Amino acid sequence: MSPKLRDAVEIALLSFAAGKASIEETFGVRGANQVVRAVLTGSRPRRGRCLDGREYFIHGIGYTVVFFDDGQVHIDGDVDDNDVFSSYDVSFFLKTSGIETVSDREIRPLLDDLVDSGRLRINQRRKYIVHSISN
Repeated sequence: MSPKLRDAVEIALLSFAAGKASIEETFGVRGANQVVRAVLTGSRPRRGRCLDGREYFIHGIGYTVVFFDDGQVHIDGDVDDNDVFSSYDVSFFLKTSGIETVSDREIRPLLDDLVDSGRLRINQRRKYIVHSISN
């Protein structure tokens, strides 16, 4: 795998953590499940801007945060209250941010290498768990 693609995936992972931190600070909650719950109970709007100016929208079991370069991080909640993403989500972020256009099939081995090395975790449904900004 090319070093350029490895670097792009590392940027994506940092961006997923930053998007998670941004929406959690804005909503005053922790985790995608709590973000979605805040919208469903009417205490927060489905669409808007985070405190740092990034756009967000809530959908299904998760949310998307749109970065200033139009890169989009899509994060879902799972049954164990983890915030998770797929290799497709990383591919979509890289494409929308203009960093790299690459298929999720090309990204999956890199993410799996990070799992094998202990730098990334997966849940039972083979979704990757978002690291907190503090990790």
